[in-house]
Amino acid sequence: DPYFINDARLYLTWNQPGPLRGLRFSFSVENALDVNYSANGYVFAFNTPSESGGAQLQRAPYVYPQAGRHYMAGLQLQF
Repeated sequence: DPYFINDARLYLTWNQPGPLRGLRFSFSVENALDVNYSANGYVFAFNTPSESGGAQLQRAPYVYPQAGRHYMAGLQLQF
């Protein structure tokens, strides 16, 4: 399936009493298998002159490739 994308996330949480009550670290890998896919696109239609003197409709499809494998990290502080 060309739209089957795998993501993975890891959360580490540390809680303690005091002014900084909690700390949470997150790390994620998006599109972990580095699948090439396009989630959306459009078709540009235009007329070109034909040999018979009329117009011929041309269609050109365009797609937006999505991001390959990428990583994100986060830090959440709880007071």
